[in-house]
Amino acid sequence: MILPHAKTRMHQRGIDANDLGQIIKSGRIVEQSMPEGTWRHTVQGRTVDGRVISCVVVLENLVIIVTVINERRER
Repeated sequence: MILPHAKTRMHQRGIDANDLGQIIKSGRIVEQSMPEGTWRHTVQGRTVDGRVISCVVVLENLVIIVTVINERRER
């Protein structure tokens, strides 16, 4: 499940479902927190075209994509 906020950020940042799948499959957890009793994991990886992107995921019987972040700003 991809939350509406994440879909908006994906559109704004030129990230598609293939990129997101690549990040989740080959990325690594770089941060964890438990606000409000639910684990949130920041997963960082490379898109299919090599950009470094992070996504925040929550595990609640399924993976929920909260947001996506460009880690290297384009110039």
